[in-house]
Amino acid sequence: MRPEPLHRFAVPLPIRQRRTGRRRIWRSVLDPAPEQAPVPPMATETVFIVQAYARGRGAGLKAEPQVGCKDAAEARRKAERLATTFSEKGRQGVVAFSVSADTEMGDYDETPTILFRAGSLPESFDV
Repeated sequence: MRPEPLHRFAVPLPIRQRRTGRRRIWRSVLDPAPEQAPVPPMATETVFIVQAYARGRGAGLKAEPQVGCKDAAEARRKAERLATTFSEKGRQGVVAFSVSADTEMGDYDETPTILFRAGSLPESFDV
């Protein structure tokens, strides 16, 4: 015995085997499937980062690990502290910046806001 569809736009989904037996499941074409459900808006937040650069091969610079900070004041303090440790063969530059990001998706804004800069930095941080 075939169940009545919900309305004239209802279509049968493929037959699924269940432990209780064979059944045909009806769902409306107008109902969005879970993979078609609306996407919630991005939750953007401001991330504060301190990035130091050491001398690399030749005249190049090598990025040291980034340090995340809670706010702009903390990022600036850490960058100023790192700026005092420059040496001929070691650290060459440091920059503190903030950027808008969706950390869940890994999407970062392309134009960071520079909070502090000192020493030699890559061209991407030139004003």
